[in-house]
Amino acid sequence: MERKINWTSGRLDEIELVYEKALAGERTAGELEELEELALSEARACCGALKTKGGPLTPEEFDRLTPVQREEAICLLGGLGLSELKADPAEGTITVRFSPVIQSVLGCTVFQLLNRLEKLDGGFHLLVSDRAKLNLLVPLGGKKGLFRWEMLILELYPWLSVHESSSREPAVPLSAEGALTLPETRTPPPSAAAPKKRPFWKRLFGQRSAAPGPSVRP
Repeated sequence: MERKINWTSGRLDEIELVYEKALAGERTAGELEELEELALSEARACCGALKTKGGPLTPEEFDRLTPVQREEAICLLGGLGLSELKADPAEGTITVRFSPVIQSVLGCTVFQLLNRLEKLDGGFHLLVSDRAKLNLLVPLGGKKGLFRWEMLILELYPWLSVHESSSREPAVPLSAEGALTLPETRTPPPSAAAPKKRPFWKRLFGQRSAAPGPSVRP
């Protein structure tokens, strides 16, 4: 796999474990590589929804961002696509609500979702249920391209079954109104091997998503 995103920003704290799973299979590795390409292309196309001190980003300015800043952009946009994620141990369900702008930031959002599912892997399906339901609430008109990434999720997390239903919200394009501020370049944390798993209940209830977004709860 030729990686285009190294995730040195530390914004997605367990994403390297996702890559470990994906690299175990040729197909999943290829899918993750194409997910990187999709997320980067979305971030460039939607860069007007991001701003720096100089104002909203242009595609040309996006091209000049550092790799870490591009990761920040993907995480910010992914947060816009993920309205809510709730895990219910009693029911053995994980419910994800995608926002109306999901079609503009699908790849960015899938990276957010994979990072969140990795927090539940190794705990939720062992301590709660060996077969859990991932319920996806999708806006009307927001399903295009989603099935492919559902298949990737099932291959990476075979203890899940995926169920789609409508959130009854209409899908809308992402606008530049209320643009998010892209952080200034910062020194990334020291690189390390794949992060260690935290205790399941701490990961389930004690950790907020690293990327800001509308009403995203652990």
